[in-house]
Amino acid sequence: TNRKIRAGVMSPNPITSLLFLGFFLLFPNTAAGQECGESLSKDFLTALKEAGASSDESVNLFAPSVYYSDSKTKYVTASVNQEQTLDNLWMCVDGASASTGPIKLYDDGTHGDDFANDGLYSRDCVHFCSSAVNF
Repeated sequence: TNRKIRAGVMSPNPITSLLFLGFFLLFPNTAAGQECGESLSKDFLTALKEAGASSDESVNLFAPSVYYSDSKTKYVTASVNQEQTLDNLWMCVDGASASTGPIKLYDDGTHGDDFANDGLYSRDCVHFCSSAVNF
């Protein structure tokens, strides 16, 4: 079964959410051929970082924001605290079916991080845990 999952943008600010929604509408993406998420442009990531800096809370997103139950996405966060983990029992990484604890995020140009040392932490191959979500 190939069911669509909407991960979306997680942001406390509705204006920021609309900005990122607009980005995904202007640059549609598909899950086909995207095993572990999409690369994001330097301009887009700079805007994400600025949105995180102007907020008291983290600005987080999944790229692509819509993917299928048999695929994976990339998680990116811009945070004043520079969070280095994704701690959510519903989220898994690298094909795991159950959460094994916080997922390490990277800012070193590896594991789906598009640009090293840019202050944005990322992790590719993130997906909902099949043991936690009834697809």
